[in-house]
Amino acid sequence: MQIFNDPDLGQIVIKPHAKAKRIIARQRNGFIQLTVPLRFGLKDLPPSWSSLKPKLLQLRKTPPGIFSEGDTFSTFSSTAKIMRSPLIDEKFRVSVKNGELLVLVPESTDFANIAAQQKIKALLISALKWEAKKILPEKTSALAQKNGLSYSEVRVSSATTRWGSCSDKRVISLSLYLMLLPERLIDYVILHELAHTVEMNHSPKFWNLLDRLCGCDSKKIGTELRRYDSEILRMLTR
Repeated sequence: MQIFNDPDLGQIVIKPHAKAKRIIARQRNGFIQLTVPLRFGLKDLPPSWSSLKPKLLQLRKTPPGIFSEGDTFSTFSSTAKIMRSPLIDEKFRVSVKNGELLVLVPESTDFANIAAQQKIKALLISALKWEAKKILPEKTSALAQKNGLSYSEVRVSSATTRWGSCSDKRVISLSLYLMLLPERLIDYVILHELAHTVEMNHSPKFWNLLDRLCGCDSKKIGTELRRYDSEILRMLTR
């Protein structure tokens, strides 16, 4: 990891990642993070800077969202809501019951407080992970059986730079943040990784297989996935 300061943007953190194929910019709390390919460093930045900086300036202008009392959003299998509760002490809690996910905070909670925001975010991510572990392995098994495919294991990850991956040992990893996507996009990601159990690259054979699995032009769904955006997704992954 390398850090430098830009007079207009402030602190920039360069974070190499083994699976990164391009520069991915995200606004974090107080700085901008650039996820880059492994061998990319500060010396490689100048050629890209003239086109990259205007985008980063626009990113910096985007006001950070905050979690507030009464906020609601949908996950794959539940409706989440943030609410005060007179029944709890200073410890923030999460409750999942009958398809409703409640993040309960003390009545005295100051939602402008950074620590309170971090606690709410951590609870929501923990709840998403629990939901993902319950749903994604089962979904993967059903889609594999339906299409006559096999894999060795399904793991749930906290990845924010990719939705899924498949190792050469046919271990499929799926991001817990899939729980914030429409079901058709979740299925696409799972089918994409199942296709990699047969074709480990993105050759024409791979795309032909994925088209058959999806029953349509899979690249169009991939484009929809890349363009998908929601406020809660940004708030939890940045």
